[in-house]
Order: sequence, then C-alpha cells, then structure tokens
Amino acid sequence: ADIPMGEFWVRTHQDRSAIKMAGSIAHVNAKRIDGNQIVGAESYTGWHPDAAYQNFPYSLKAQGDDVYTVGLNRFIFHRFAHQPNVHANPGMSMGNIGFHFDRNNTWFEMGSKWLEYVARCQYMLQQGNIVADALYLVSENVPGSSRGAWNPDLPFGYFGDQLNAEMFLNAVKVDGDALVNEDGVRYRLLMIQNEQNKSMTIEVLRKIDEFVSAGGAVCGLAPVRTPNLSSDVEIREFKSLVEKLWGGIQNGGSKNIGKGRVFATLDAGSVMK
Repeated sequence: ADIPMGEFWVRTHQDRSAIKMAGSIAHVNAKRIDGNQIVGAESYTGWHPDAAYQNFPYSLKAQGDDVYTVGLNRFIFHRFAHQPNVHANPGMSMGNIGFHFDRNNTWFEMGSKWLEYVARCQYMLQQGNIVADALYLVSENVPGSSRGAWNPDLPFGYFGDQLNAEMFLNAVKVDGDALVNEDGVRYRLLMIQNEQNKSMTIEVLRKIDEFVSAGGAVCGLAPVRTPNLSSDVEIREFKSLVEKLWGGIQNGGSKNIGKGRVFATLDAGSVMK
C-alpha cells in the first residue's frame, strides 16, 4: 500500500495498535509520496450515540491530537456522504455509523478553523524523519499477530516502531550500534516480542548476531526452536547462535558479546537506563 492505514473510533474502539502498526510500516520501510511520509486512518468513525450528529470540533480535537502522537498524520474522515438535497438538514447520513461530516450539519462553516489546524498539523507531521529508540521484532510464529508486539511497553518518553522478519532482513541494515533504514533513522535497541516459546528462523537469528557483534543492544528472551524444515547443519548453527547470544544469562541478566549486549529480560525500563 502506498499509504498504510489504521483506524480509530470516537470514544470507542480506542485500541491504537492498528495506527501504531501502520506508522511503523511507513517509518521502517521509508515509504514516501512526493517526499512526504503519510500514515492514514479511517478517522472518527462512531456508533450511536457517539455518532448521529453528536460530534463537533471541540468534542473531537483531543482524541485527534492523541492519535497524532502515535504516528498518524492524515485523517481520512469516515465519512463524507453526498448531500444532494440542500433542504435536508442536518444532512443525509450513512445509517447510524460514521462521523457526520458534511456541508449541511450545524457547524460545518464554523468548523473551518479546526480544519485549518488539522491541515497545518498534518503538513508539519509529514515532514522530516522521526526520532526513535527501539524496534520491536514481531514473532515468526504462524499464525501470527502484531497485536501483542508492544509488550513490554517502552518507558514514557521513548519511541519505538515494530517490524516483521521480512522488514528486519530487508528494510534495515546494521550500522555500528544501530539498525538504520533508508531514511537514516537509527534504532539502537531491538526488542524481541514477549513470547515464552517463540520460533525464529535462522536468517533472523544470524542478523541479530551480526547486530549485537557490531555494537547493538537486544532485549528479550531466547528463541527455543526454528520453524524451518532445516538440515542438521542449520539446526546445529541455530543452537550455537542461541547459546552464543543467551547462554549463561539468568532471566533478568545481561552479557556483552562483541561490541554489543544482550539483555535476557522483559523489563524495558531497566534496559533503557
């Protein structure tokens, strides 16, 4: 997709992980349109009584500002329905769902200042590069999901993105103590998703070893198996790399490897310190 998208609803369905995931896809893959990085969302959808012409700029602004902080930079309003009858006020709706944003509602003309604010925020947020601290590597378990990929959460004041194995292997390169994407964004900590019995392919494990040896930091528990239909040679390599990276570390401990460090913990706060 040229524009990765999530969604958020007025006051309900406030799980922001879908927006965070869309932002991560854009950030890590350095996806740009005419130089701008755009992360969209189906915005301000609502059920009755949160829809049904109950909303206006003051009631909507705070939630919109909140989703900007997790990576959104373009509202795609749900919805703008065609209004063929100028006398049918406050307008024709799309049933009981949706943000009733149309020319016949009571505040449409007075809402221009809010829309100017939205346009300015989104223009500014689409410029430049993010500053980030960590990358969350989503589990390779099948079937898989990125819903739990923010566990453990980063401490307040830190920012992270998530990526899957394909993005880890192809969208970022090892550059000293950081994983760097095409935009030059540097992620200095790799967080391995919190799953006790996780799988990891040998290709991903090799790159983790490369990253740590070059100076990077990894936080998470050791993988326990590979999903590959591997040869005995690959299985021995897998076990050898796991032992190299996590061997001898008690849960909660850490050790230096090459120029880098592995933290066998799920306490992101202590690692950041």
